[in-house]
Parts: sequence; C-alpha cells; structure tokens
Amino acid sequence: MATTARRHLPTYCALSRDQLHGITPPRPNASTVDVGAFAARRNANDVMDSACKSARVEERFEFDGWRFVAVRDHILPSLCRHGDDPNDRSACHVCEYGTELKELPSLPEMIFPNNTLTISRCDDPSVSVSFDALSALRLVDAKHAPEVKVGPSDSWTAARKGMDALNNTLHPYDWTYTTNYNGSVHGMTVAETSERIDMEKLKRREPIQFYSQLTLFEDELADHGCASLTVRLRVMPTSFFALQRFYLRVDDVLARVIDTRLYGELSERRITREWSLRESRIADLSPHERELVLDPNMLWTVLPVKQVVCHSLTIPSSPTSSSSHPPLSQQPSDNLSPQVVTSHSSLASS
Repeated sequence: MATTARRHLPTYCALSRDQLHGITPPRPNASTVDVGAFAARRNANDVMDSACKSARVEERFEFDGWRFVAVRDHILPSLCRHGDDPNDRSACHVCEYGTELKELPSLPEMIFPNNTLTISRCDDPSVSVSFDALSALRLVDAKHAPEVKVGPSDSWTAARKGMDALNNTLHPYDWTYTTNYNGSVHGMTVAETSERIDMEKLKRREPIQFYSQLTLFEDELADHGCASLTVRLRVMPTSFFALQRFYLRVDDVLARVIDTRLYGELSERRITREWSLRESRIADLSPHERELVLDPNMLWTVLPVKQVVCHSLTIPSSPTSSSSHPPLSQQPSDNLSPQVVTSHSSLASS
C-alpha cells in the first residue's frame, strides 16, 4: 500500500481544488507511475545511505600500551547495495555473509556486520584479539540439527506420526546459532593453562576509565526463545576485562551461556583467556533459578558448569616475530605451528 501511495503522489499533487473535493482523480498514466516510482526508490536509497553513514560510532582508548577500539554500526540490510558499480561486491555485507555462510540455510534475524571490539598493541597493531559476528557465525554447525526441540514440537510431531516427509529435516543445521567462538587472535603465542581468572579481582571497586558494549547478532528463534552474542569491555586503572557472551534460551526447554573472558593487568605482556560452557534443562532448574532465565547477567551464576578451558595469550618478545606470521588464509594448514594462532580460534579443536 505504501508503494501505491508513493506512485500516485505526483498525480495527486497536480489535481485542482475541484478534483480534490469529490471528483475521482484521473488514472495515472504509465510514464507518471514509472517516474514517480523511480524517484521514490532513489530517495529511499539516499535516505538509507545517509542513515547507514550516520549510524557508525567508533570509540578508542589506550591503556598501558594497549589500544581498545569498539565500533557500533547499523544492522545487516536485507538487500544488496553495491554503490555505483553493481559488479563491485567487495563492500556489500549481504553478499559477503551470503558467500561466507552459504551452508547455513538461515541467518540470525539481526546481524551487526561492522560491530567489532579490537584489543591491540599500540606499538604493533598486528598483535591483537578481536571479536566480530562473521567469525562467530562461521563456527555454527551447518550440517546437524541441535539435540533440542522447542516446547510444542513433541505434540506437533505426534499429531503427524507416520508422515515421513514431515518428520525428516530437509536442511538440518543448528538453528540455535550456538558458537564456540572465543575471539580472533593474531600474532600472539597461545598456550593452554590451568590458571583461571581471579574473579575476586574483578569484584574490587575501581573507577571505570572506559566502557563499551556491543551486540554481534541476535535471533528470537521464531518466538520460541532467544539467541544472542554480545561483547562488553571495561578498563580500570590497574587492569582491563572483556566478556563475550553467547546466551541461549529455548522457552521451557533449555538455557545455555557460553562465556569468553579476557583479563589483562598493568605492566603484563600477556592476557588470560577463560572460555566456559554452562547449560541446563529448564525442568532441572529450581523455581528461583527459573526466574533468572530471562536475565543472562544473573542466569550464568546458577547454571551448572559443563566445561572450562583457559589459555595464556602472550606477546612475543620481539616485535618483529609477531608480524612474520601471515594470516591463516595464506598459510598451509599442515605447516601451522600449534603455538601461534593468527586467525579465528575456537574450542572445537580443544
């Protein structure tokens, strides 16, 4: 209806006062409609371009040789936008995500392709840890359905028992978008450690010098829950702390929280990374715990811990040693050293 109104707008504006008071307006001719539609589309594109440009917010902060850059930007559009050159797909996030994630039958409802948090060395930007949506979604299982069903699925399946065509999943994939992504590490030595982050240190009352929070993606699971990936950062006078959290709630069925925590202290040349998986069936939670399901900031404290993996991320002693390793896409996989990670790392291989 909105399109029709825009197409008729040029004709209505040309009507006389008598025509506007009771006389049926003339039927617009094809040329008027085409010109009006073209102008409306052009204006809509201009408005969208302007909105996208004004949506970007970049925050920067430096601390003890570390540089923190947080970028918040617009949501992934639904249509391709290639600018003046329709064949130039390098700047189109729709094409990028469609190509990189082509095995996923469906993507989350809300993706923020430009939202990133990057922690890098001031003297060597190639030494960094970053978080972004595309890297996280690459680790979603595109071949197998999760071992979880939404609340009404059992009754739906029982009502159609014996109908094989309906009972079989045509395109199985993890529709919860669970990802084990724990950040993209470049130019740092990564070693597994038994040392965990001292949570008591994080409870100390210190002034927060810098804070930022980003959403990487979110989906409402067809109104049956929520799946979201967010990143938060805070910098204090003596340390910094980053938290990436994947939060999953399948209503009346399952709750899951996957956290990646980064902690660095003043004058230290390493970062401690702690990855943890917590989950529980809703039926196994107490009445009090069920009240916390809608609040991931409280929920993680009551969910049972299923797995914890810790790593020490260390800056190489020589600044040149970190830049001598090309990105993973340029290295043969069989020649990669297990000690140096230069691309997206996940717990899938741990």
